[in-house]
Amino acid sequence: MAQALWSELARKHRVSRERPDTWTIAEPRGLGALRKAGAFDRLASPSVVAAIDALPGRADWPQPFSRGDPLVTFPTPGVWDVPLSGRHIDFPARSALLLKWLGYLAPVEPAGGGTVVLAGSHRLVAHFLRRAGEAEPGRSPTVRDAIFDAHPWLNGIRRPGPATERVARFVERGAHRRTGLTPHARPPPLRGSSESRTHPPLRHERRR
Repeated sequence: MAQALWSELARKHRVSRERPDTWTIAEPRGLGALRKAGAFDRLASPSVVAAIDALPGRADWPQPFSRGDPLVTFPTPGVWDVPLSGRHIDFPARSALLLKWLGYLAPVEPAGGGTVVLAGSHRLVAHFLRRAGEAEPGRSPTVRDAIFDAHPWLNGIRRPGPATERVARFVERGAHRRTGLTPHARPPPLRGSSESRTHPPLRHERRR
């Protein structure tokens, strides 16, 4: 899978795996041909499918029409910081989607991945939906503004400041007692090909 991705990057963007000087596009796009070719079908390995079966306790869950598109984020210079913006959920919170999984095709060091998750935010989303009522679909901008505006600590994430201070406050000092959140998790260290499963209403953002 990784080789197929690198081959497509070379074809579309003249990017070479062996030459970091060619990694000039931070987030290369236009890689949908890989999905159409089934390049990532092997992500649905027997172990992954078995783990998904165990969650609802049944094996007849609807299969997705594809295994998704690649998200490529090349390294960029600078000190890692808690993102100021870009937080979203990929689908309305009341959608039928119950699970997402991400497959990692290359090693990811701490603070080196393209997706940062606000761990525990699915609980705030669920609380918002209970209070808003059944008619509220839970679209991403509505949910984001509601939960961030309700908590000064969360609103602070959207205010700029020195990166070291922001990381210390929002990542290193532990969970926030009032919200019950584990602060922004840095992209986890992963070695080789791996997968992680997420609750879809977890708020997350892409980050270089």
